[in-house]
Amino acid sequence: MEKNTPLDVPSTIQQRRSIRAFKPDPIEPALIRQLINLAVLAPSSSNLQPWRIILIQNPEKKAALTQVCFNEEVIASAPIIFVFAADINAWNKDLTLRVDLAKQNKAYPGEEIKYFKKAVPHFFGRLGDKTREYAVKEAMISATHLVLAAESLGLSTCFINGWLEYQVKEVIDFLFGYQLDISIIKLQVLMRNTIFLITAIITWKSITMDYDVVAEEKNIKERILLIILTISLYFYPILLLPYLFVSIHFFKAWLIHTMLPIRILKMFVSYLGALVVVKHLTLVEKIDSADTFVPFILLMLCVQASHYFIPGVSKLKLGNKWNSWILENKTHYLMISAYNWGWLQFLPERLAVNTVNRIKNYNQIINSCTIILQCGLFALMVNSSICLLLLTGCTLLNIAIFFATGLCFWEYALTNTLIIVLISNLSNSISTTLFSPLNWLVYLLILSLSLNGKVWTPYSMSWWDTPFIGKVHWRVVGKSGKIYELYNNFMCPYEELYGHEYGWFLVDSKIIYENHLGIWKYNKEVRDKIIASKGDLQILSNLQNQFGKSYRDFEKEREHEAFLIKFFTKLNGGFEKNVLPSWLKWLKAPGGYFFYWGEYPAYSRQEPVS
Repeated sequence: MEKNTPLDVPSTIQQRRSIRAFKPDPIEPALIRQLINLAVLAPSSSNLQPWRIILIQNPEKKAALTQVCFNEEVIASAPIIFVFAADINAWNKDLTLRVDLAKQNKAYPGEEIKYFKKAVPHFFGRLGDKTREYAVKEAMISATHLVLAAESLGLSTCFINGWLEYQVKEVIDFLFGYQLDISIIKLQVLMRNTIFLITAIITWKSITMDYDVVAEEKNIKERILLIILTISLYFYPILLLPYLFVSIHFFKAWLIHTMLPIRILKMFVSYLGALVVVKHLTLVEKIDSADTFVPFILLMLCVQASHYFIPGVSKLKLGNKWNSWILENKTHYLMISAYNWGWLQFLPERLAVNTVNRIKNYNQIINSCTIILQCGLFALMVNSSICLLLLTGCTLLNIAIFFATGLCFWEYALTNTLIIVLISNLSNSISTTLFSPLNWLVYLLILSLSLNGKVWTPYSMSWWDTPFIGKVHWRVVGKSGKIYELYNNFMCPYEELYGHEYGWFLVDSKIIYENHLGIWKYNKEVRDKIIASKGDLQILSNLQNQFGKSYRDFEKEREHEAFLIKFFTKLNGGFEKNVLPSWLKWLKAPGGYFFYWGEYPAYSRQEPVS
């Protein structure tokens, strides 16, 4: 339909129709510019013009857009497509430009311009979800102007309302190279990727875990189900609920080394449930704004920080003064204990001793850095730079602990890394929303609740280090009479037990140390007496009798003996223990306790056990 002369407004409104068949004739560039100039004259709040107009004429590009608009043929047949996009951050990005133009054109008095500079950020900064609503409505007003202008100038049009928002935004942003602000969509992708990869950490550990020989459970169906759930929840996050059940119930995912990622996933499930309730109670039509995701990122950071902040505060509570642990803890003893337990035993003893002797001169520096990092997490929400710095510090702390002691919290380190990637890829507007003074106060409140065990309770991980350790030797004798060491990595999926102080119930002597690295948790006096003994066996024996506790338990001993008999009977009978074939064993997820060296060679089914 073409007209020779422009129509007046009433005639244009009355005559306009949606046309779905167009001539292939190209439209003159001058006419296109005229249409755009008329469209941008549309009114908008504070004249911010929160719309972006994308012109599409290339057939290939129109074809790409057609696919994400339910294959609307009218898109491919029209000579030109105008895509109107709402920019929810126009108030923040374009305010200076609008003010400068107002000054140049003398549109407002000087005092009114000053008012706008303050009033606009104050108003739009508090709109929340309404920001999107305002921008969309004003973009539609501009689109209506263009449609009416086109009709008046002899061009027919058709509104297209059937399209997939996310895919359309992807086409505009990536295919056309137009820098449209789709920060919310990118945040959705970031969140989805982060949660997916956190579940992948747990899935990797679970599906490569050895079969339970004693229970005779291979859980093959559950392993396959866990893989299916992991892949599916990338598209349907609500599947995290059954995922958590399977991973915890069948694969012992609720253990110390996976507590951080598991708690984040549980938080995400709870948050999704809360969103559903809020949506129905408040009659919200769509939940896709930054305000939807920012609270969860805040909660995720609370969970992450609590697993480091609480151990830091717990260390400050040791001793008579707040800095007693910093000044008086002999952290180098931790390395001695780990070495005696079997970590880095391929190093010559003299080299290990000399290394530890050099490190002991820096105990206070090491202790101070640990406290500054862990307790410094109270400042995590000050801004994104401090947040990234502290998260990186937490990751490096886990790596340092591994190299010093053989305790491998790789699940924590990888989870921290994923959070670092998430935070570093947030847009400026979302980062500003996240790291606000109010959110910092909320963060501190939640952190204080976790400190008092009101929401969740991470391990305190605080103690006085001593060189006095308690080591349980697990040895087996083969049919040939050869003796082997039974290490915790071979006892998977019971590695957690055989990597700890498991076995105290088998000995008659009292136990003075608190766990497998020979640490006395709260009593510095006992620690000092152990150090003062200088290894004198009589003095240590007296200290054991005076301060130790007996864990002897004959019932547990009988249960444990029955467990081992059944375990090795099944192995001798040919029960397959490893999930992965020998040539793929390198794909098995790492364990948490690398104490794999001792006086005898490690047992790995070289021969049946006698």
